[in-house]
Amino acid sequence: MRNDLKPIGVRKSISDMCVATYSCFPVGPKASAKKTWIKDKDLYLADISGTERVVTPVYFLTDMNKTVYMMDAVTGSVFTVKDGRCLSSDHLVMNGFIKTNDLDKRLMKVKSEQYVGGEE
Repeated sequence: MRNDLKPIGVRKSISDMCVATYSCFPVGPKASAKKTWIKDKDLYLADISGTERVVTPVYFLTDMNKTVYMMDAVTGSVFTVKDGRCLSSDHLVMNGFIKTNDLDKRLMKVKSEQYVGGEE
């Protein structure tokens, strides 16, 4: 595992191998909720199946080993750090991630309609 990642603990969705919705970035209109979510997050830019997405390192709170995954900040899809495999979809793969500036500003501009249909 990469030692530079600073994962946060999240709850797993009851119905799927992804993060529970309330642990994901809020795409609603309230800037205060968005800023609160971004605070203290370790953000990276990832190539997920050819699309640039913001991801953050996480581990599931129920995992005693605290295995680190990369989570799509908005959708909650979870990817292995080692090979980029998505835990909930055979159609998505993370082709690497990098640390870059201003990802907080990029997230603040996200509107929910930008992600409709993006998980096919």
